Amino acid sequence: MNMSIRVSSIRGTSSPVKTMLLAGLFFVIGVIVLLWGITSSQSAFKSVNWPSVSGMVTDAHMSSSSDNDGTTYSAKISYSYQVNGQVYGGSRVSFGDVSTSNSGDAQKVLARYPTGATVSVYYNPAAPSQTVLEPGFSAGLLLPLGIGTLFTLVGGLMLISSITAYLRASPKNDDGMTLQS
Repeated sequence: MNMSIRVSSIRGTSSPVKTMLLAGLFFVIGVIVLLWGITSSQSAFKSVNWPSVSGMVTDAHMSSSSDNDGTTYSAKISYSYQVNGQVYGGSRVSFGDVSTSNSGDAQKVLARYPTGATVSVYYNPAAPSQTVLEPGFSAGLLLPLGIGTLFTLVGGLMLISSITAYLRASPKNDDGMTLQS
């Protein structure tokens, strides 16, 4: 009775190239999300030094989205403001705004910024259309930073591991050089 098990039957039909592509995709997505998180965090930190002007909330409502995992809620705030005689519109409450499964969190934001309220709008002096009502870093920015870091690390390790495994499995000549197929 033959008790040997072929390794390929355990691993399935996944080829090393497919594994490398998947790992590369994880890595690239991770880098993109991480860079977005870093850029947003930099803007958040800079925003504490931005000048402010008075603005007015033009619309405030709750938005909801449902799927198989449940319902998420977010406060949608629109406001207008004026810089150097030019009228602008904005919608960012804070850097790292996130939707939540707790409608009460969105209600708290709506209570702070009801339609018609006068608000302080902090704007980037180099790009007055870039604004925020609550300057500085917020906990919501931890999400893209964490996910980006996780995907980059996992994708990078998977990529290194799959390339190493591929190179080890490649046929070699007597000098240890990989033979071309």
